[in-house]
Amino acid sequence: MTVLPSSLTVVLHDVICGAGGQALVQIEQLEMAGPGWVGIIGANGSGKTTLLKTLGGRLSLLSGSILLDGEAHEASRSALAQRIGFMPDAACLPSDLTGRMVSDLVAAQTAEADQTQALAALREALGLERFWARPVAHYSAGMKQRLALYCAFVGGQRIVLLDEPFNWLDPVSLFDLKQVLRDMAQSDYLLITTLHEPTILLTSCTYGLLLEGGRVRMTLKQADLQRFSQNPAGFEAYVVSALRTGVPGMERAVIA
Repeated sequence: MTVLPSSLTVVLHDVICGAGGQALVQIEQLEMAGPGWVGIIGANGSGKTTLLKTLGGRLSLLSGSILLDGEAHEASRSALAQRIGFMPDAACLPSDLTGRMVSDLVAAQTAEADQTQALAALREALGLERFWARPVAHYSAGMKQRLALYCAFVGGQRIVLLDEPFNWLDPVSLFDLKQVLRDMAQSDYLLITTLHEPTILLTSCTYGLLLEGGRVRMTLKQADLQRFSQNPAGFEAYVVSALRTGVPGMERAVIA
């Protein structure tokens, strides 16, 4: 297998992942290279969250291998957790700590340098400093979502996984956040996010995956997304149709 020569590369080879020994996602080969923003679209139960948790070392592989950063070795679960930023479950943040304390706690696990300055634009877009000193117990659902999203980046990793990051966000925060994430994806990050809204995939992502029944059924490269940008409603209908019917012969997917 040829590994892409990018320093921001994730390669899945003969991967089967799931929970409780049950296979939920099967991918023969998938290569993702950054900088860029990969959006994963799929119906509930399609395997999106399971895939992200496996990539982030939160679930063990049932079989297969995941290679990181062009290195020809199998990444262990601990290596994945150390080298890939992962958005924690907003509902599980420690309620007795302040937002700043939670952020510092996450950063201390992996960060080799203080990310405060590097993440200033993200922090501003999320409006974190307005409630930074409050205990998480006093946060609304939207505040918890913003803090969880920020925590995915404080470890300093350049490959970052975000599971449905736009839930609970108001329109202003959503607009500002998408702009900042687009800027980050154009510089030195590989963002891999699960999404429910096809138009966000169209307007913000550089690559797309359609996941159905635990399989990659279709890939959308940047040229595909640019072509569809002239007709967002048609794109949404196209995605929904693909998810309903599946597209055979797409189990081997390459994004580059």
